[in-house]
This record gives sequence, structure tokens and C-alpha cells, in this order.
Amino acid sequence: MSYMANDLVLTNKGCENGKLRIEARGRIGTNETVMLERKLNSALDETPLYLILNMRQVEYLSSSGIRILLATYKKAQKMNKSFRIEAPTEAVRNVLGMVNMVDLLMK
Repeated sequence: MSYMANDLVLTNKGCENGKLRIEARGRIGTNETVMLERKLNSALDETPLYLILNMRQVEYLSSSGIRILLATYKKAQKMNKSFRIEAPTEAVRNVLGMVNMVDLLMK
């Protein structure tokens, strides 16, 4: 079954001052995590110092999505880089708040 209106779209917004921004739009559910993981891993390999995931248009974040965000954060730390999210929707902020990851990912 396809959910065209809810598919995840990831858009590279360019690199400026050593910061690579990626905009996420749609849902980050179990089916979308493979695409998210590939995009974030690829971006970490390319970006000089900072990777920022803009989540202002993400309407849903699953536990699988949380796992990818945490894995990306840890990978960035090992590479002496930084990963954070910005502008999460209320739904995303609530989910991240339940697992005490707001401060970790938004610093």
C-alpha cells in the first residue's frame, strides 16, 4: 500500500559555513528509515563539520526513526562532527521528549 501524501521527502538545502542542512518532509516511520539512514550517513561522510536535519514538516516520528537519529548522533560524535535537528514539529518534539532526547539532539 502506498501513502503518497505521507512519504518522506529529504531535500539537501546546501552547505554554508561548514553546515549541511537537510530538510525532511512527511513521515518518518519504519518504512522510511532506510532512506533516512542512507541520506544521513552519506551526508555525514560529505559534510565538513555540522549536519542539521530540519524537521519542521515532519508529521510523524516512529521509534525506528528515533533509532536512526540517535545512531547518526553517535556516528557524528565518533567522527568529531556535530549532528542536530532543528525546528521539530510539536508531534516530533513530544515523541523525542518522551525518550529524553530533545536536549541531546537540539543543542
